[in-house]
Amino acid sequence: MAKSIEVDENATITIPIRNLIAMIFGVAVAVVGYFEVTNRIGLLERDYALLEQEVSMNSEFRVKWPRGELGALPDDLIQNADISLMKEQIDHNTKFRNDWAPPPEVQETIKTNHAQEVRLEYLEKRFENMVQKDG
Repeated sequence: MAKSIEVDENATITIPIRNLIAMIFGVAVAVVGYFEVTNRIGLLERDYALLEQEVSMNSEFRVKWPRGELGALPDDLIQNADISLMKEQIDHNTKFRNDWAPPPEVQETIKTNHAQEVRLEYLEKRFENMVQKDG
């Protein structure tokens, strides 16, 4: 038959002190280890949540920025304004170049000059013919 052990308030346990200190130290190490592991898990979960939020914000930025839904950089605004101004100047210059005609006085002077050049050429050839006949 099995012998039963009775425990009452006057029962005593004898254990060497170094074993007691080792048990206390072991329990302390286990408790500190448990709290360190749970703390590390909490930090990793927090970091994961922050990274997940950052990735979703980056994904939103990546999609919306090229569409112009998130605004533009000040440098982009300045550059776009400069490009618009240059386009207006080019359009103005192109229109001026395509529609340009000299004033009527200049046109008349050009016609007169051309007529005088033709007359001068006629006279020069006539003079050469006269010189050749005499010569």
